[in-house]
Amino acid sequence: MGEDTIAASISFCLVCDDVRKEMSGKDTLVGVYSGDLVVETLPATLMIALYIGFTPSQTGLQQLRVRALFDETCVFEATATLNVEVNAAFCFGTPKMLIPCGGEGEIVFQAAIKDTGEWTDIQRKQVAVQAPPKMAPA
Repeated sequence: MGEDTIAASISFCLVCDDVRKEMSGKDTLVGVYSGDLVVETLPATLMIALYIGFTPSQTGLQQLRVRALFDETCVFEATATLNVEVNAAFCFGTPKMLIPCGGEGEIVFQAAIKDTGEWTDIQRKQVAVQAPPKMAPA
């Protein structure tokens, strides 16, 4: 692993419906997925946000790239520039990502530092179809 690799710098990655920055500075996570990403029908387009815990290895501006692969095909990629301090752990939420899913399969979320950094898996989620539960008659 080269100096641009972030495997040791990402402490966690949560998959959510949304990450909201409150006026108080707190982050609110909405709809955190602890298991599979369940859809009622396919094809589907998922709106997903990531909440990432990150500990930088150097101070200053760093580019963090994030992408999503569905069945090994890149379906989303974005870059953020972060102003960080060395060893000062912090968390941040990504904007919502639109991820097209043509069938059941696996979404792999990856991150890399700078344009030359290696991609590192930071989270994996299965996409599964499940019919909504039937309501009992009243």
